[in-house]
Amino acid sequence: MGRGKRRRETGKTREGAGRKARSRRPGRRRSGGPRLWLALAVVGVLALVAAWWYRSGPAGDLPVEVYPSQGVTHVASLDSPHEPYNSEPPTSGPHVNQVARPGFHSTPVPPQILVHNLEHGNVVIYYRSDISEDVRSRLRAWGTRYQGPSRGVVVVPMERDGPHEVIFTAWTVLMRLERYDHAKAAAFIRRYLNKGPERLETP
Repeated sequence: MGRGKRRRETGKTREGAGRKARSRRPGRRRSGGPRLWLALAVVGVLALVAAWWYRSGPAGDLPVEVYPSQGVTHVASLDSPHEPYNSEPPTSGPHVNQVARPGFHSTPVPPQILVHNLEHGNVVIYYRSDISEDVRSRLRAWGTRYQGPSRGVVVVPMERDGPHEVIFTAWTVLMRLERYDHAKAAAFIRRYLNKGPERLETP
């Protein structure tokens, strides 16, 4: 009887010691809390800044002009009245249910058609009539290289010559260059191709 009693008492003693040891362990910190929300907020802000940088480019990068979207309204025909475009050449807004084929064009294409190309994610390049054969060849190469429904480059002459040799447009953005610059051309296409609101190809 004495031994059994001592065993029971020993077991109780060990159990009590275990409970005390567990009670002395530091409690686990709850996940989340103010620090987690602060970290998520910082990540969100950084993501917005990165998106803005990617869209507009930092100072000294590309001379890109950004315009508010004028929507994706379809009009019945080229003669249908619509609100004026907010940029020249246009970068968004009303357009007909027709697109220009990607590639090099030797005659102007109506803006109501080209805006539809921009909506699909195409880049449209306008060139002045007096460009050199070297520039013409480089622009033709862009149109040949990118032929997709959303990854397409459409090269067209300007309706009226101006001070800029070439103008690059994508959805809500454009870049005017007094002289063609191959590095800037490549950067613009790489950045804005297939970025329209109605993409027909995966990003």
